[in-house]
Order: sequence, then C-alpha cells, then structure tokens
Amino acid sequence: MGNFDKERVVAKHAARIALCFTSTDATIQ
Repeated sequence: MGNFDKERVVAKHAARIALCFTSTDATIQ
C-alpha cells in the first residue's frame, strides 16, 4: 500500500503544477 501512497503524492504535485500552468495562462490572456 506504500506504493499507492507515493502515487497519490505524485498526483497531488501534478495537479499543483497543472494549476500553476492554467493560472499563468489566464494571466497572459
């Protein structure tokens, strides 16, 4: 189950990075 916990953390980081990209894209426009 430790592997699943690690994957969840990676997903959280990916979501945060995606949020950063979307927010910067919104400010550019």
